[in-house]
Amino acid sequence: MAVNGCPKQSDADGTPDYRDHCPNTLKGIKVDNTGCPAISTP
Repeated sequence: MAVNGCPKQSDADGTPDYRDHCPNTLKGIKVDNTGCPAISTP
């Protein structure tokens, strides 16, 4: 838990660390519900 009571979120992708399968995603990259880069389809 972070100090504010929310789940810890280290890489700023919006996915809590406990659920993040890709913990080093760069800021600004869209991610899926596992915290990994989302694959967009045309």
